[in-house]
Amino acid sequence: MKMCVILLVCVFQVMHGLPLFAPHIYRITANDVKEGQNVKLSCTVSVTSSDPDPVTWSWTCGGKDMTVNSTTSGGASTLIFTTNRSHNEQFCYCNAKARNSLNETFDKDSIHTQIHVQYTPLTQPKLNVSGLTLYQGEEATLGCSIDSLGNPAITWSWTCGTQGVYKRLQRNGRTTNVVITAEPTLNGKSCYCTASSYNGFLTVSKSALVTVYYNPPDHPEINNVAIRTSVGSRIHLQCSLSSAGNPPITWFWYCNDVIVTKEVSNRGKTTVLSFVADSADHRKECYCQARGSQSVSGILYDKNSSISFISISGILHAEQTDKECNGISPGAIWATLSILLFALALCLVVIFVQHRRIPKESSLKTWFLLKIGKKSKSYSQPFESKFASDDHKYEELGESIQISKIKESNSSSESKPKSPRK
Repeated sequence: MKMCVILLVCVFQVMHGLPLFAPHIYRITANDVKEGQNVKLSCTVSVTSSDPDPVTWSWTCGGKDMTVNSTTSGGASTLIFTTNRSHNEQFCYCNAKARNSLNETFDKDSIHTQIHVQYTPLTQPKLNVSGLTLYQGEEATLGCSIDSLGNPAITWSWTCGTQGVYKRLQRNGRTTNVVITAEPTLNGKSCYCTASSYNGFLTVSKSALVTVYYNPPDHPEINNVAIRTSVGSRIHLQCSLSSAGNPPITWFWYCNDVIVTKEVSNRGKTTVLSFVADSADHRKECYCQARGSQSVSGILYDKNSSISFISISGILHAEQTDKECNGISPGAIWATLSILLFALALCLVVIFVQHRRIPKESSLKTWFLLKIGKKSKSYSQPFESKFASDDHKYEELGESIQISKIKESNSSSESKPKSPRK
């Protein structure tokens, strides 16, 4: 029954000149177009030759009336317009209206077709900083933004120097951020962001220069810790670091703890001391010092190299000979003093013992003079007579002692009983 009704309606519409079905829309150009290119769409409806009234066409894209850009010819209409980024992802459709002699109307839309427009951002990415100054170990965040993502959408990337940055990277649509850690290798590098898409679009931001303050990571290394040479030969000492730091360190040379300023050549992370050896350089101790100009993270770099000991040939042998012939070691001096003190003490003991054995005379000096048979002319006559009197007394004393001994001998012999005669 329904089929019959529909069939009757269709026959009636055809008899009175109205379209039977909704307009058919189709695309003449490619599905995807680049911004600035034209899009061409067409719509048709089926009409009978006895149609007394033309069909009225209208076009709409993204809610905007585009009929002004269309052309009509009976049962067909064509829309041509130049695309821009605002048309991307919009839907377009046509509308057909008709009225017959019976005042019956036809008003139907076509299906909707979507427009795809390829476009790129209008501006280059904008970097949030123009430069950074950091101390080693510090962190900083760099950011970029752009006016639009484009179609196809851009992809963000970061570069510092010639190396890509892939860690701690964030992409948030039209913005991107990256967190960098200040390292010596980052000093003097320029960082920037890049926006690109697979259809060949690429644009970069301006660069931000990164300055990193850092100390050298090691001690100064001297090229030779022991030098043996001859007078007239050139001595060449060199110190080096793996990095001069930032700000660069200042070099100093010391020999026997006295600063050396002549014949010094500094070349960033290396320094050279070069001079002609003479005898005064024998046994000289030289070293270099690297000193920073400012503290980095609270640490002021100030480090010395190892000591280079210089020996001059021929001078060492002469010094040893002088020591053997003329020099006296401290041990030998103390041994000699000890022997002398012992000898002096022994002499004093002998003199003391001899003095106890000397007869009681007027003086020790007088006794010695008498024994050696010498009398000082400076002594007065009373002293001489006194000496003679003393000699006479000693002689009488000796004679009386001998007489006493003889008497004792005789008395002892008399007291013995005589043996009886036979």
